[in-house]
Amino acid sequence: TLATITGTVAAMERINNTPLPIAWVAHLRQFLLFYLLGIPFSLQSSFGWATPLVTLVISVAMLGLESAAVSCERPFGHNTNHLPMTLFCKVIAENVQQILSETECMDGCADGCTAIDLELGSSQE
Repeated sequence: TLATITGTVAAMERINNTPLPIAWVAHLRQFLLFYLLGIPFSLQSSFGWATPLVTLVISVAMLGLESAAVSCERPFGHNTNHLPMTLFCKVIAENVQQILSETECMDGCADGCTAIDLELGSSQE
């Protein structure tokens, strides 16, 4: 119904317009920085000369996760990682158009045609 669609759009707008609090983001980034700076010291005894390589791999993974989290914070946009809202809207418009055309066709049943006639007519098109 229209009320459901309106409620869904309002919920998406709330998601899009509610960023994470800056204190939360700053805390997470500081923790990530200190964690990545401490990794070489904790891995040195286990990996020896390979510690910089292992640290690099872990750092790239962790920073990639942080970057993905930033991208997911705002899911509605026009970049490749955002939800394809234009496509979603197009599919919804096509579905609504199909429902309206079926409703118009059903109104034509009052002229004496049956539902079977309508199905046969739509399959021949």
